[in-house]
Amino acid sequence: PVHAAFRALAPGGGIDTDNNAAPDLITSRTTPKNNALGVAVTTLPSVAFTEPVTHIPGNVTLTATTPTGTEEVPIKISGITTQNAVVDDLGANPNAVVTAITIVPLAGLLFGTKYTLSLGAGIEDLDKDATNQPAPRNLSPRTTTFTTFGPVPINEGATGDFGARGMYVF
Repeated sequence: PVHAAFRALAPGGGIDTDNNAAPDLITSRTTPKNNALGVAVTTLPSVAFTEPVTHIPGNVTLTATTPTGTEEVPIKISGITTQNAVVDDLGANPNAVVTAITIVPLAGLLFGTKYTLSLGAGIEDLDKDATNQPAPRNLSPRTTTFTTFGPVPINEGATGDFGARGMYVF
């Protein structure tokens, strides 16, 4: 038998450099949406930027909030260039210029867990000053949170006798 696997990446963001503004996120292209609930554990979070940016590695983290505390999730970050080419691992190419990123949790996401995706101020654009010299602007730090799908009790607050106490549905 022949097997094939593929990974869908986020579509690119803005491809033109705006020398008058710092980079930002295109919220309509950020997935999952901020405060989303019931997110599939197979989701690969993604972010699109308003203009090309660089210095992604070290400035993107994914953390999980569990009953025992908060822990950083090991990730790989892929990106889309201004020519819509894929940079599979930005960790191996930290100065790559990208318009969107996709975060790949190396161990997958856990059921019923709150995650926070953080983007730091070290992410910068390609702005130039009036003399055409580099004058990059930095992203204002941003976070987005989401909670993955988890078991839900089906008999909370039920009245009467229900024979399957503690039943959960996935």
